[in-house]
Formats: sequence, C-alpha cells, structure tokens
Amino acid sequence: MWTKLLPDLKEFYSNCNLADAFIKEEDYLKGAFYDIDALWNDNFNNKIKVVNYIMLSEAPLWGKKVGKYIYNTKYNHDSSFFRCSDLSYALNNKPISSKIDLIKELNEIGFLIVDVSPFTLNKEDTSINYTQLSGRKKNNYYNLIKPTLRLYLDDRLSRIVKKIHDSGVKIFYRFPRIEKQLGAEISVLLQNYNLNILQKPLNDVFNHGGGINRKILTEIISKPEFNSQVL
Repeated sequence: MWTKLLPDLKEFYSNCNLADAFIKEEDYLKGAFYDIDALWNDNFNNKIKVVNYIMLSEAPLWGKKVGKYIYNTKYNHDSSFFRCSDLSYALNNKPISSKIDLIKELNEIGFLIVDVSPFTLNKEDTSINYTQLSGRKKNNYYNLIKPTLRLYLDDRLSRIVKKIHDSGVKIFYRFPRIEKQLGAEISVLLQNYNLNILQKPLNDVFNHGGGINRKILTEIISKPEFNSQVL
C-alpha cells in the first residue's frame, strides 16, 4: 500500500516547496507506516473479537525515538490522547493502571481506534505537521489526507465490518477537526457499509482544554443502543 500512497505524499511535499525535505524524511515516514500497520493489524486480527466502537483518530505521532502509538505496547505510557483514567472513569472507575491494561480493556469492550491518515507527521521528525497544515490555504489538511481515504481508510473499513455484530457499532471522532475537514468524504465511505457517525453531541470525544471528554465517552459506552447498523 505504501507504494500507492507515496506519489501523492511526494507531490504534496513538492507543492509545499519541501521536495528536498521529503528526500530526507521519506525513510522515516515509510518505516513508521510499516511499523504502525503491523501493530494495528496484530491488534485487530488477534486481540479484538467484536467491534462495538470505532474512534476515528488522526494519525500516530510515532517519532524516530519513542514510537508513540496507542497500540505500541513497548511504549508503555499513556498520554492526553487516551489516559488510563479516561477509560477507568467511563467504566465506572474500573482500575486501569498501565497502557497495556488500557489496550486490553479497550479490546475486551470492542473499542477500536482507527487513524484516517497513514502519515506520521510530527514537529520533531517531519517538516510538516497537522497543526501547521490546518492553517494553509492551498496545501492544507484536506488536500493531504483526502486522496488517501479510498485506499487507506477504506481498506480498514472493509475488514472491520466483518467483526461488527448485527446489533451495530458506534462511530465517533477523537478530534472535531477531522470531521470539519473531511467529514463529508468519510461519511460517504461509511455509508458504503451502511454505517454512520453518531449524532451530536456524541460525534466526538474532544475535550476543550485537552484530553478526552470523559462524560461523552461514558455516555457512548454506557448506552446499550447503537446508532449505526450493518444492514
């Protein structure tokens, strides 16, 4: 898949006048893609039986040194992306003390995290980052990620639906920026599988000021009825 994603990414760097930077950063981006893909697939194929919840995220920060990613258990630290205490709160204060425990609990309740972008952009390792892209007029967030959706995200969805129970699945965003920038295109992909994003205010779990909105997360997890169904 990387070879199919590469031309658009290379062109995007070039349009940002960063062609030379891409030459230096390509190996990092390629290696991170394969490492993350392996971790996500291992978790999805071997550790989660039924998908009841899908949280659409942005992309892993990763990093050459740390490998910062929710499904990388070698980096055993939680972060504001998803704190152990956030899930503990949503599960009626169930003890969750480490990121390994966090991932285990997420898998047990059928909670899957899916990134919409395959590119591990960050402030330390790449010349482009997602916050910076949001402010660009031409070579922006939308233009970077939109060309990848039907290849990268759709590949994920085509496999995920096989693990969704007849009762359905709840789908929501981690960050409202994803829905604001790409919501229309993502909705089209979801509708191909008869899936939909939860209605407001449950459409994202972003907490203004940082972290996850625990009350929204609790409401999503605690309500038995599902919003989206596979028909």
